[in-house]
Amino acid sequence: MLESELAFGVLVALARLGVADLIAEAGRPLTSSELSEQTDADPDRMARLLRTAAALGYLRTTHNAGYALTSEGALLRDLPGSLRPALLVAADPLWRETITNLGRAVLTGKAGTNISPYDYLTANPALARQFQQFMAVRSAAAAAALAQRDFTQCQTVIDIGGGQGAMLSTILEAHPHLTGVLWEQESVADIAVVAMAERGHADRCQIIAGDMIDNVPHGGQQAVYILSNILHNLDDGQAHRVLSNVRAAASNGPAQVWCVDMLINPYRAYVGTPAAELTDMRMMSLFLGGRERTSEEYLALLINAGFPSPRIERLSGPMYLISSEVTPLSADDAGPYAPSLL
Repeated sequence: MLESELAFGVLVALARLGVADLIAEAGRPLTSSELSEQTDADPDRMARLLRTAAALGYLRTTHNAGYALTSEGALLRDLPGSLRPALLVAADPLWRETITNLGRAVLTGKAGTNISPYDYLTANPALARQFQQFMAVRSAAAAAALAQRDFTQCQTVIDIGGGQGAMLSTILEAHPHLTGVLWEQESVADIAVVAMAERGHADRCQIIAGDMIDNVPHGGQQAVYILSNILHNLDDGQAHRVLSNVRAAASNGPAQVWCVDMLINPYRAYVGTPAAELTDMRMMSLFLGGRERTSEEYLALLINAGFPSPRIERLSGPMYLISSEVTPLSADDAGPYAPSLL
């Protein structure tokens, strides 16, 4: 088990030194001497790093003492869809500190850090970019699965906390009749404006800064509200407030709410990596009250927030879709929501 920590360090070193990109861009295997020269690294230590990376299967040696990429090593390239952003975020001091302090979080009932991860990202723009790239990769399969669904009765998709709009873009590309709304905190919304323009969706998507704890935008009838990897950051009280805001914003109905998250199955036989359980540890260490939930716990959240008949579907990999129809509310039941966008 302890050896995995050393293997992680090798991966981080390869990513930070850009070894995978240098080999790929050369179009041929590179020797240790060439890589140490191109990275301005110590020759002996570079040789030892590459030797270990080859032993772990991230590189392979060639007949001329060169190193080529394996399929695993190619995932470290600085390209869309690579694992590099996830690796560099996981290697950041705050992320490392929180998981090291997991025992303290268990004892105290608090997070493993006194710093809000989102405040930390706002103060570290380079890391924030890597984090958004990581989240785009993490949600890509789920986004593709959502984009295959029937949107013929939908007019507007509202992505609450949708980062730079990767999931929303995937859906808009698949369904040209749709318009989108991306609701994010101000520091992310400013970057999302550029990202959505680069994807060619500036004329089909409104990007609005806001706080989902306070309100969410009113998208009119035939809207779909998406909360992807959002509620697992929140305790039950905060999650209830966000869902209640969505319920109130969709008060004119009909509309739908789609929550995308992992679900914990307490009865499953463990085969492979228990993704939801490990992510639950990450949420516990990063956020006060953050957690992955069982299907029963998740359904209770929606029912208590006014969604009477939620349902669960397997979406992609470890991700599930927890969804519900939204019927019109009476004026007395409606709660806080942002002014209409239509």
